[in-house]
Amino acid sequence: MEAHELGVSGLLTVLGQDSKPSATMFSFPSRHRDADYGFSAKFVQTGLHPTLQLQLASNKPPVEGAQCAPHAYFTFPRTIFADRHQLSDDLFLASKNLTALRYISQPVDLEAPEYVMKSWGSAALLQLEPPTSEKAEPWTAEVPLHLRYLSPARGGYKDVEIPYPALFWACNSEEGTKFPTNPFERANLGYDGLFGPRTVFWHVEPRPEMTERLTSSIRVPVLDLDKAGWVNVGTAAVVLAGFAWVSWKLLSVYLKSGYGSEPRRTSETSDKKRQ
Repeated sequence: MEAHELGVSGLLTVLGQDSKPSATMFSFPSRHRDADYGFSAKFVQTGLHPTLQLQLASNKPPVEGAQCAPHAYFTFPRTIFADRHQLSDDLFLASKNLTALRYISQPVDLEAPEYVMKSWGSAALLQLEPPTSEKAEPWTAEVPLHLRYLSPARGGYKDVEIPYPALFWACNSEEGTKFPTNPFERANLGYDGLFGPRTVFWHVEPRPEMTERLTSSIRVPVLDLDKAGWVNVGTAAVVLAGFAWVSWKLLSVYLKSGYGSEPRRTSETSDKKRQ
């Protein structure tokens, strides 16, 4: 078997025809391959609008002379999302070493809090823009994200985790190349359905720096349940005070203008009645 092939081997015999088994091997070229280096992901900016930084070990494509581009496919839980409007600005994307937002699941509600969402989350495919240099060197790309308002919790904080993205180089194979049906792979089950049939995926291995979990975590401030009692009392007091102020203003206008009483007769009306 050649490199990047999947196969099975064994002995094959036809009953009633062969006198002894013969060695047999079936091999299939794989569309998903290893790029031989890794990447890590971490949040470099916190708050309700955090930034996820991707650190890649090399900016060189795995195949020389082929048309390749790095991509990152994200699956976000409903606690966090990417804004497609923000990721449509070419100048902003260039400052983050990004090329374009190639896909995002719809719809993505930009205003709803987490505790009213019914969907599991969202997915997004981003094309990255590696720096151009003659030698291979590490580089980073930054992805701006947005947190939703979370339900209250004791202590005033919650921990949110998002899984590592699937990071890969998508390379076009040579013209006329066809991948036969492979029993070890199933196409169009995920992000590979967003690419052409001749695309080869060179995967960059996730290698976390501080932990073995393939997740990036962030601490999010929420309403503290231990202090929420004062919020309820204060809100009720403000609503009652506002209602009393509006009622007083309406009553004062009523008393000053005499709204609802009989209109006063003018001198002109009296003269017409006498005539």
